[in-house]
Amino acid sequence: MTTGSSRLIARANASTTSLFLSNQPSRIADLKIVLVGESSVGKSSIVQRFQNNTFSEGRSSTIGAAFISKKILREASSSSSPSGGTSLINMQIWDTAGQERFHNLTPLYYRNANVAMVIFDLTDSSSFQKAEYWISELKEYMDDSDEGSGHKKMKIILIGNKLDLLSRKEDHDGGKLRADSFEDCSFIDQIDKFLDSHEVIIDRFFKTSAKLNIGISELFNYIIDNVDEGLYHSYEDEERGRGVVDLRKRGSKDGGCQC
Repeated sequence: MTTGSSRLIARANASTTSLFLSNQPSRIADLKIVLVGESSVGKSSIVQRFQNNTFSEGRSSTIGAAFISKKILREASSSSSPSGGTSLINMQIWDTAGQERFHNLTPLYYRNANVAMVIFDLTDSSSFQKAEYWISELKEYMDDSDEGSGHKKMKIILIGNKLDLLSRKEDHDGGKLRADSFEDCSFIDQIDKFLDSHEVIIDRFFKTSAKLNIGISELFNYIIDNVDEGLYHSYEDEERGRGVVDLRKRGSKDGGCQC
């Protein structure tokens, strides 16, 4: 499990459309991410913080599922792309509803997912118990959803959110928390035991606060840095398949008509 860092070149929301990137990537990957967890654990807040670096108090519950798309342009490491250049990652994020009445619909979003974020509230032990259920359900799909795909199976990332609620207000004024805030979690022993017994299944465990923007960058940078190499393909092939012509390359070696 590697955690090498990368420098992000640019970020754009799905609503931002351009004919060409100023720094055209050499390769592209589509990355499907699904978020699961009980209602009110902060799934949508985590996505909102990542998408536009904001936080909203009293968000309404997600109905069914919400889809968010974000493009990440990053430098390709020399080990993954000897020729250098940049990589474009199309992040397709599915934020599923946590209410029990929607649970039967949630597995519909597991198909072809590359990353599953299982989120619970660090102040609510029942939400952690439900996280165990989500992981057991995801494991069934992880075991058989990637046959013949040419890339590794779904990564499952466990996330304990609302780290800010584990400390008194005076401990985190100014957006800072005590280094040992996680130790205040009343069911920390259950979390440790669960992580030990599911070491093979759970790729990483992150502690976050969407409200104070703690751990969010680390979470998504880890995902971006560890995109399976098998998901990448040539950017030129992608554009050619969409019928896009790069006018910057127009011209003829024979000096003929350019019209």
